[in-house]
Amino acid sequence: MKDRILNVAAQLIKHYGIRKFTIDEIAVQLKISKKTIYRYFSGKDDIIRCYITANVASDKESVNDTLSSNAPLLEKIRAVVHSTHIYPMPTDLLNEIKQFYPEQWNQIEELKQFKTTVLLQLGKTGVKEGLFRSNICWPVLLRMIQGMTDMFTDYDFLINNSLKTTDAIDTAFDIILRGIQV
Repeated sequence: MKDRILNVAAQLIKHYGIRKFTIDEIAVQLKISKKTIYRYFSGKDDIIRCYITANVASDKESVNDTLSSNAPLLEKIRAVVHSTHIYPMPTDLLNEIKQFYPEQWNQIEELKQFKTTVLLQLGKTGVKEGLFRSNICWPVLLRMIQGMTDMFTDYDFLINNSLKTTDAIDTAFDIILRGIQV
């Protein structure tokens, strides 16, 4: 039942955002009482915390699955950048999470750091395999990757530039791998 409640909450969060869905709506959609929901969650904030925690955990699992796969290195890098999570998390939700749920925002920041570290390790593997230049300044590249991930969570930037998150990721990824020269 807990998973069913979270699944409905995820749909409502996607539609209304973190702050605007209600426990009543979850109960109505599942045709259960609010009391049943409170058996599994202490309240709306608990549901939101579980939603974010589940997303972060599933994203890390996606990255770890990628790392243990036999995919070529460039495919692994792309898969880490595009790793998935269990529930849809539109970019505009990230602003709400950052503002109203700082502890959960820290989980998202830790996930970004985890993925940055993984990408750095994959990059160093690429150097060893002769796919990338050996004279890469790792602190600069690391900062670029961190800036790139910040860009994907900047809702205003994406909206103002008519970009979808996936398009921004692919563009940044292409610039880092291929540069800007013709």
